[in-house]
Amino acid sequence: MERSTNGRALSLTDERQPLAARVTDMNRESLEYLYHLHFITREQKERIARVVSNEVFSLHDELRWILWVGAGSLLAGMIAFAYGTINTTGQSILIALLFVLSGTAFLSAQHRSTASEPAGASSVYVTIGCILFAVAVGFWEYAYAPFGSAWQLVALVCGGVFLVVAYRYDHRGALGLAFVGIGLAIGLTVSPLSLMMQGYIVRTELISVGFAYGGLLAVIGSFQQYLNIKKHFTNAFMLGAGHFMFLAALAGLVTDTEKLLFVLIILLLCYAGTAYARRTRSFAALLTSCIYGYLGAAYLVSKGIADPSVQLAYIIVSCAAVVVGLFSFRKTFTEG
Repeated sequence: MERSTNGRALSLTDERQPLAARVTDMNRESLEYLYHLHFITREQKERIARVVSNEVFSLHDELRWILWVGAGSLLAGMIAFAYGTINTTGQSILIALLFVLSGTAFLSAQHRSTASEPAGASSVYVTIGCILFAVAVGFWEYAYAPFGSAWQLVALVCGGVFLVVAYRYDHRGALGLAFVGIGLAIGLTVSPLSLMMQGYIVRTELISVGFAYGGLLAVIGSFQQYLNIKKHFTNAFMLGAGHFMFLAALAGLVTDTEKLLFVLIILLLCYAGTAYARRTRSFAALLTSCIYGYLGAAYLVSKGIADPSVQLAYIIVSCAAVVVGLFSFRKTFTEG
């Protein structure tokens, strides 16, 4: 049955929607009209009026920010405590405390994931646990050097643990940390000081190892997608592969004399990343391709411009154009 009140059509037979959703647009006159037609009782009319007049107020975002601020304050307090009391409490106690807190965070994530709570609740605990574990292992190596001078083993241990955590708790952030840890362990390191002071990357093995590691991640991600194992991890594998292969290509462009080869590789990677982004509607893949492609183009253009003022003007204009273009593409990605 449908009747019109105040120019609006009211459907009284649609039982598929909740009562509050069906009467959201009703005003007091509409309720009085339904009451006089004996479609609702006085008690129902008063109850509906109370439901409609009560606006729902959510504290989700506020509580989430409070949680993150609390986690950051906890970490800062732990660092300050370690710095101020390192000589009195002993390094071993602090290291043990960090490991205990890390394990507690993972156990809390396990409890949250089995308590039918939102996935974001357990995700925060997994992130905190990974951070605390990395700090504990790094502090352990700094204080007692269990791995000798091989800091790569610290990164390998962290990467291996993060990989297990990622698959155990279905956490893509931990998976990204695992990619970084394993990459550091096999030598994929960049010295920012060398980049700023000398203008090139000293570790030339970054190029070949970066391409090999990125290709391996792409193969594993594709194979995992084919076997229908954690298919939602495929995008993380592809993004990780893109990052490492782009970094290797940029390193070759900066250090190697064969500029044309690495220009072609960057163009090929940009094309592959853009095609993947359009196929999977992954804005992160599009953003990665645009940023690394822009860095390569900016390096080549800056080498061809001698005037510093012209270089600065080019950087400002080109950055603005890239940002505007990315925002326009973001709208098409969200609308689709």
